[in-house]
Amino acid sequence: MYDGVFISYRREGSGTFAGVLYDMLCKNFPSGVVFKDKNKLLPGKDFREGINHGIDLSHTMLVLIDRNWLNMTDDKGNKRLWKEDDFIQYEIKTAIEKTRNIIPVLFDGGKMPAATDLPPDINKLCDFQAFEIDADNTTESINELITIIRSLSTQQLGNTLTEAMMKLRKDPKGTFKNISESFMSLGKREANVINHYMGKFFKKKKE
Repeated sequence: MYDGVFISYRREGSGTFAGVLYDMLCKNFPSGVVFKDKNKLLPGKDFREGINHGIDLSHTMLVLIDRNWLNMTDDKGNKRLWKEDDFIQYEIKTAIEKTRNIIPVLFDGGKMPAATDLPPDINKLCDFQAFEIDADNTTESINELITIIRSLSTQQLGNTLTEAMMKLRKDPKGTFKNISESFMSLGKREANVINHYMGKFFKKKKE
């Protein structure tokens, strides 16, 4: 996985909170790793391609769920979440298919929906542990969420390091280039750190 964080939200109802969350995430993570459509998608670009690219670069998706998230309708009275062209459904479905970490973020009275209330393609959302924002302590809640996201990132980094070291043990004569291929699924920031230390390891090994 990569080192980004993807925010999935509806502008109607969730736009203000999404903006606050985005600003706090950007203050706590390196530039460019937080994806929010209004800030990342340029006019004239294919929307679905942009979403796919954002999820490809992220290890975690935050699904913002308020009290109206499940039952929001279009101008004909149809539930938007059940429409094939609904971008929220598409984002969640894509994140599930790409096996990303997904955190349902409950705020403003939002509740976790039952699996039967969701389209089949995204009912697995109910399997992910939710995080609830305390309306009386929003900043503190978001800081706690940031700690969780960092933990998930560190866990992914540790798993990749373990995988790389196992490959090294099986092939002790393997080249630095071959070992580096284990890090292709990481973001540039993590990969550069690991490659730095792996480079030192191989330099010492040659000496």
